[in-house]
Amino acid sequence: MSKRVPKAYDAVPFTNRVGHVLNPGDPAVAVTTSAGRGNIVYGKYLGMRGMNVVMTVVRKRYRFENEAGEQYDYNLESRELSYPKYPYGGNAADRDAYSIAVNERAIKIQERRKGYKRVEYPYWGYTTLQNNNIYPGDIALRDVKL
Repeated sequence: MSKRVPKAYDAVPFTNRVGHVLNPGDPAVAVTTSAGRGNIVYGKYLGMRGMNVVMTVVRKRYRFENEAGEQYDYNLESRELSYPKYPYGGNAADRDAYSIAVNERAIKIQERRKGYKRVEYPYWGYTTLQNNNIYPGDIALRDVKL
């Protein structure tokens, strides 16, 4: 698997609209928005691509592992414990049977996952900030201007 590399960018200092100067490699906090939602991401400032800030961000993945470090096999689970088919147009008894089958499947999955625990794996990703809402990594939230 190849390492993901961002598109070309210029490693130049950036001054945000409040007056903070970020140099390439500095820890940074960015405020992102999408579909009416806001999010705060942490990472390192890399530079500029055109008029937009480019930074690396810390993201997280999760998976189940047992004590030996073996990963839980979701593919095997989905093959052996297929989801029951919903009785479209069925009567109340059919829907009740469906609910019971779903609950039984959930219990089987819980039994199979005993001995496994959820483990977090952070990784780095790249993002381009359209609104350039980026601040130094040690800034207090009260100083963030949106």
